[in-house]
Amino acid sequence: MTTTPTKKAEVILGSNNYFHWEFAMWITLARKGLLAHVQEVKARGEITEAWLLDDMKALGLIAQGVAAKHHTKIRSATSAIMAWNTLRDFYNRTTMHNRVTMTRRLHEFKMEDGVTMAKHLDNFDELIVGLQTLGETIDEARQLVVLLSSLPTEYELICSIVENARDTTLIEVKEKLLKEYERLEKKEGAESALKASTNDSKFRGAQALRAVRAARATPPERTVPLRASASTAVKLVT
Repeated sequence: MTTTPTKKAEVILGSNNYFHWEFAMWITLARKGLLAHVQEVKARGEITEAWLLDDMKALGLIAQGVAAKHHTKIRSATSAIMAWNTLRDFYNRTTMHNRVTMTRRLHEFKMEDGVTMAKHLDNFDELIVGLQTLGETIDEARQLVVLLSSLPTEYELICSIVENARDTTLIEVKEKLLKEYERLEKKEGAESALKASTNDSKFRGAQALRAVRAARATPPERTVPLRASASTAVKLVT
C-alpha cells in the first residue's frame, strides 16, 4: 500500500508573520472547501460525522502550518475553529506591548542580507498589515518613506528617482524595486562570470610562464662531436 506524501503548508506560522500566514491558510481552507470550519461554531444538533471528519482535516491543516515550537499554543484545541481563534487572539492582541513592539519593528525595519526583494516586500506588507490591525494608521506616504529607508546603498539611484517623481504609488514603487533587484542580480552574475574567466586566463598564463622558465633553467645535455670521436678512435688504434 502506497501512501501519498503530505504536502507542506505554503506559509509556516512563526513569530512575526501571523497576518501573512492567516491569509495563506484562509486561501488553503477555502480551496479545500473547509473554510466554514473556522468561520462559525456549529450547534451540537447540526454536527454530523462527515462534518466532524472535515473539521479534523481543517484542524490538521492548521496544525501543519504552524512551526513546531508554536504547537503548544494549539495543543489543547479539539476543533479547527478553536485552534484558529486561539492563534488569532494570541497574535492579534491590541495591547500596548504589541503596539510598542510593532512600532519598534517599523522604525528598525531594514532589508536583510541574502533576502530577495520579493521576500523583503512580503516582510514589509506583513509589518504594515500588523500595525493597521492594531489600529495604527499608516498612510501611503509614510509607507513609502519606511520602504525606501529600509533599502541598502545599492538602491540609492532608484530611491532618488522615486523621491523626485510625482504621484508615484506604492504599487509602482514595488514594481520598480523588483525590476531593479533583477537588474542588479544579472549585473552581479555577469561580473562574477567575467571575474572567473579572467582568473582562469591568468592561471593558464601563469602555468605557461612557469613552463617556459623551467625549460630555460634546465641545462642542455652535453654531446660529443662526431668528428672528435672518430679522430680519437684512430689515435687509439695507432
